[in-house]
Amino acid sequence: MSEPEFKEGYVNFKTGRLSLKEIQQIFNTLPFEVDFIDQSDHFRYFSDQKERVHKRSTDILGETVEECHPAKVLPFVKKVIDSFKNGQEDQYEMCMPLHGKLVYIQYFAIRDEDKNYLGTMEFTGDISHIKELMSDTPDATTGASEHKEIKKPIPDAMTGASKHDDK
Repeated sequence: MSEPEFKEGYVNFKTGRLSLKEIQQIFNTLPFEVDFIDQSDHFRYFSDQKERVHKRSTDILGETVEECHPAKVLPFVKKVIDSFKNGQEDQYEMCMPLHGKLVYIQYFAIRDEDKNYLGTMEFTGDISHIKELMSDTPDATTGASEHKEIKKPIPDAMTGASKHDDK
């Protein structure tokens, strides 16, 4: 089964099955905002987080990219979408200050199994807090997995679990 199938209140995917409520709540719980523009450049979906970086209203659903983006960013948005449509790119990402926050944005070309363009998905998230997390987190490269009493190296995030120097 390659196409999702709706049956008895569930969507059956190749890798599992979820109810519509579960799908909705997964999208609304993700730590990033999710927006979707379909293959004809109409805004079709946005996740419903309480505090969004990009404020959305259901009034924009069905509008074209031109209708729902400010004029100053429209050339950039169209360039990204056009590069997805013509197969030139599959992803674009950027990081920038916005509204006093550090914002990370990723755009993805959504394609079917035959590589046909279905639309563009945008992930947007406030990553300001990551700097604080980094200062309190042990560095994986400093030897958290190092054991001096053991002669064989123990694989860690830097050496790779499938690397074997003793063979």
